[in-house]
Amino acid sequence: MALQARYFDGMRSRPYTVALAVSETSMRLTPDDGSAAVIWKFEDIVILDKYDSDHPARLSVRHTPDARLMIESAAAWKAVAPYLQTAHDHSPRLSGAWGTLVLYAVLAVMVVGLAVYYVPRYAANLASLVPDSAARSLGERVIAANFDNPVCVDEKGSAAFAKMLSRIGTGLEKPLRYTPMVVKDEMTNAVAAPGDYVVVLKGLIDDVKSPEEMAGVVAHELGHVHYNHPLRGMMRYLGFSFLVSMMVGDSTVLDAAGTLSALSFGREDEAAADDFAIAALTRAGLDGRRFAEFFERHGGFSIEVKTPDAKNKNAPEAGGHKDKPKNKDSARAEKVMEYFSSHPASSDRAAKIRAAAKPAPAGAAPLLTPQEWQDLQKICSKTQPMDAWLAAQEGQKP
Repeated sequence: MALQARYFDGMRSRPYTVALAVSETSMRLTPDDGSAAVIWKFEDIVILDKYDSDHPARLSVRHTPDARLMIESAAAWKAVAPYLQTAHDHSPRLSGAWGTLVLYAVLAVMVVGLAVYYVPRYAANLASLVPDSAARSLGERVIAANFDNPVCVDEKGSAAFAKMLSRIGTGLEKPLRYTPMVVKDEMTNAVAAPGDYVVVLKGLIDDVKSPEEMAGVVAHELGHVHYNHPLRGMMRYLGFSFLVSMMVGDSTVLDAAGTLSALSFGREDEAAADDFAIAALTRAGLDGRRFAEFFERHGGFSIEVKTPDAKNKNAPEAGGHKDKPKNKDSARAEKVMEYFSSHPASSDRAAKIRAAAKPAPAGAAPLLTPQEWQDLQKICSKTQPMDAWLAAQEGQKP
């Protein structure tokens, strides 16, 4: 039976599955994507953690200290461990002395206190300490873990989307750096992720009634980016261990960060993003009332989930939610909507948006021409695999 492990090469945020082959002096790691094999000599290996039933073994190598090999099966560890006698063992060891045990207990209480009280309370300040590169890597992991659909890259549609974003940008008080993307997914939603990613799902483009309505939703997500809500949400959810792992580059906690629960925004965050969107739309000369219409059309409760069966006779009507059998798509949609930027809205929220919004000034240029709007609606006529698109973005980083 082939022995497998997960391998982080220290350069990309996504892991490879590698086959392990052991000789007397070295271990050969062969990635499953066809790239060149990597040879680790046992005398150069650093043991960060040994395998047990609750935790995988974590190995590194002296010439590439950022690389990680995660051995998650007992069989693979049993095959490799006898050859690690010459490896550098940095795995944690507890002293049997009572004084040391008391010290560990005190430290544990301090860490729990930080995680439970101080990190959630000061998440906004702590989030600013996370390096941009680490936040971006986290965003890539979250996106790759939760969206396996391809990215929409049609040239004309992308040009129309860029024009929309540029127009919204004229309404921002200061330039905002972010990475937009459209994913070929039928859910009606848009998502802000760590690392300044703004993910628009194709279902949103199919659902909205005008470019201005879509611009309101997108501007709302830009508000989350502006206030760094996604990273702050991660801080609150994962606590002190998340901050430490981001600063030292340990991937163990970052892998857990892929959970959608960490990106659920509270009412204060949603209200701040709404205010940001209305202000940006107004300064850009766009009709912000279309943003209110989006929520009003969906009953004023939340951004509606549109799944492939949304047009059946049991589909929810505006202003109400009928019970219906849950298929795989609707269950997945509910999970995303529950945890991933769930937009806890109400009829009061829609009314507040309408009261604050203003019509476009007389003579203002349209957001998109009819042809450009049609091009944007067809943006998914050409797609690119998610992993290839993310890799291309990584290659464009300064």
